[in-house]
Amino acid sequence: VPSHRVRYPFFDWLRHLLALSVVCLHVARYVTGYYPDVGLFPAVPGFLAISGFCILQSYANSNSWLHFIWKRALRLLPVLILCFALIGLMGGQISAALTYYLTAGFLPRGSHVCDPLWSLLPEEIFYAALAVLFSLGAYRRPVVIWVLLLGSLGIQMLWLGEADQILTRCLTLPAAF
Repeated sequence: VPSHRVRYPFFDWLRHLLALSVVCLHVARYVTGYYPDVGLFPAVPGFLAISGFCILQSYANSNSWLHFIWKRALRLLPVLILCFALIGLMGGQISAALTYYLTAGFLPRGSHVCDPLWSLLPEEIFYAALAVLFSLGAYRRPVVIWVLLLGSLGIQMLWLGEADQILTRCLTLPAAF
């Protein structure tokens, strides 16, 4: 992982394509009433894979754990606050939204809850996990990453027969490594 600030323009294009796929998926749900089959590459694992790479670079460029946490908070807290503010302005239940956020969307969301809200908690968890793995030197030992990847694939296989929502979330596990 580079220890200086490097810009990867391809990631911007890939993010745009992934965001477009999310928009198309949600439009399809709005029109048909259900989410279509997204095939082998849903957007969430793609975003997490890109984010994982960029987060390691961010951690390497941080002065300390606290500095890294501060940078992550500056990235996520404004979005989180905006989501809760919009939910409140729309007459939604803040408590339902908080439950939806804290359970990463596994519990029902209630009315007027921002759908992307579920993704913020897993993102925060992955940030912390990547920082811990990086600080422990796991990325200098490929065998550790392979074991973690295979373990996450095993967890994913355990949930293959479950609901699409759980499967989609499980598909994010390998992207974390």
